[in-house]
Amino acid sequence: MAYINQSVFTQAEGVAAQAAPPPAPSFRVNLPLYGDPHPVTSATHGGVGVLADTADYSFAAHAPLIPLAADEFERAGMDYPIVFIGAARQPYAVTGLDPQRNLFIRNGFYRADAYVPAYLRRYPFAFVRAQGMAGPLLYLDHSSRRVAPLGTPGAVPLFHGGVPTELTRQALGFCDSYQAGQDRSILVLEMLAAYNLLEPKTAARTPPGASAPQLLLEYFSISAERLEALPDADFLMLRKAGVLPALHAQVASQERWAALAAVARATA
Repeated sequence: MAYINQSVFTQAEGVAAQAAPPPAPSFRVNLPLYGDPHPVTSATHGGVGVLADTADYSFAAHAPLIPLAADEFERAGMDYPIVFIGAARQPYAVTGLDPQRNLFIRNGFYRADAYVPAYLRRYPFAFVRAQGMAGPLLYLDHSSRRVAPLGTPGAVPLFHGGVPTELTRQALGFCDSYQAGQDRSILVLEMLAAYNLLEPKTAARTPPGASAPQLLLEYFSISAERLEALPDADFLMLRKAGVLPALHAQVASQERWAALAAVARATA
C-alpha cells in the first residue's frame, strides 16, 4: 500500500525489541509529528512549562493522515473519510488530498466545526512504551511551540517541589485514556480480520490543470456487503462486542471523500 507522504506516519512502538535485555532503558522513540520528544521526569523538567491555554495545531498542518482509534470512528466519520492502511491496517482520518497539507488547519488553528482527533489533542504529550521499562512513560515534545521555560508568561509548570502538577496529572490521564482506546482498536482490527471484512480500495484525484485522475491513496475499507452478509451468529458476536457502531461509521465515512474534495477546491 502507498500513500502520499505515508512515511511520515510510520507506526512507532518505540525501539524494536532485542534478543537480550539492554543494560539500561532506551528512550529513543519515533512518534509521528513529534519533533523532539523526551521522557518527562521531575529531575529533567523541573524548569519546564507548557502554555496550557494556547491552541496551536501547526505541528500537524502538513499531515494529510491522522491516526484514529476505533472509539473515534462515529464522530470522526462525520468529517473525514476513515481508512485502514498498511499490513497492520492502522486506521487513519484523511485530512488532506495533497502530500503536505491538512485542510482543517490554518494559521495553527483547527477548523472550529471539525472533530480534532485524540492523537492531536494529546499533543505535546504522549505515552510511550520505552525499551527496558515495565510501563509506559509520559513524553513531551520539546519542539512544540507550547513548551517554554518557566517564567514565560502563561507557562504552567509540570512539577512543583518534585510533585506532578494538575497539568501533568491531566496529561497522564488523557494519555492513559488514549492508550486504552488504542488497545480497544486492536480488538476491532482482530474482528475485521477474523470475519474477512476488509477490502482494498483506491482513491484518485484530478489535480487542477491535469487531464486525467491520479492515484492518491491505496487503502482498505470495510465491505458493507460482506458485513450485511455475515451469518446471524457472527453478526450477533460483533454486536455483543460493541463494535458495530464503529464499523458502520467507517463505512458511512466513505461518503466524505466528496466533501473533502470540495474543501480542497474552496481553499486552493
